[in-house]
Amino acid sequence: MSLEAPKSSFTVFSIIERFYSDATPGDALFPTKEAKVILPMSDAWYERSRVFGGGPAFTKIGSRVFYRKKDLLDFLNEHPALGSTSEHQAIRRRK
Repeated sequence: MSLEAPKSSFTVFSIIERFYSDATPGDALFPTKEAKVILPMSDAWYERSRVFGGGPAFTKIGSRVFYRKKDLLDFLNEHPALGSTSEHQAIRRRK
């Protein structure tokens, strides 16, 4: 019995490594499946954000949807880490 993980081109570690690599340009495209590794939200959230806004900018080529590295980073930087739910509520009240 082998405990080795199955070989796959889609691995979380390979996506994270490629995303955060300095060699990957800001305009590199990530399909939704890979963007979900960086920004772990549901398929429905991605679909709603494309229709109604509120998510990262995206590019559509034919029927396929892609997210640029710089757009995902910009979105993440616009939503800083918070220490508590009260910090989140304070930020919402200021807007």
